[in-house]
Amino acid sequence: MDGLLSSSESILGFLAIRQREPHGFFGGYLLVNERGRPVEFHCSLPVQPTRAQQILYGATLTEYGCGELIARTLLGKGTAKPSLVLTDCPAALAARHWTDQPLLQVASERLCAKDELEGFSIPGMTMPDSRYASRQRQGIMFSCIATYTKDLDRWDCLEAFDCSLDLLEPF
Repeated sequence: MDGLLSSSESILGFLAIRQREPHGFFGGYLLVNERGRPVEFHCSLPVQPTRAQQILYGATLTEYGCGELIARTLLGKGTAKPSLVLTDCPAALAARHWTDQPLLQVASERLCAKDELEGFSIPGMTMPDSRYASRQRQGIMFSCIATYTKDLDRWDCLEAFDCSLDLLEPF
């Protein structure tokens, strides 16, 4: 019965994208219920930008690869509709332009240090301040594309989830 969803149950999404040379970008999308139990999981095959894409997209290549190709595709694969999707990849926020699902980036010092040690890098770790809006809550920085600032108001849906759920743990 754990895998079944009731129609009133809240769902939370976790979207992670990593880059590891020489393979390229990988993505994973985990959906959990209010008790933090997995409901769905989707992952991408490695995406390696071609030389032509590197030239054409230039400085926006990471946003294109992570946001448009990987994040957008993974968000479209989910059958359960989450109340909120959290990501640790700023470049993945670009997917928000193609979905109606609120999408927030979460960050902490612990998260950044962990991934550097594992040999993976989180694409787009530096974010230009003027394009993003941020708020801090309980030691976690939540950020979104400034156009979608209302997404920051959606963290109230987190109240429905088990208070022991670590919002950074899936990353």
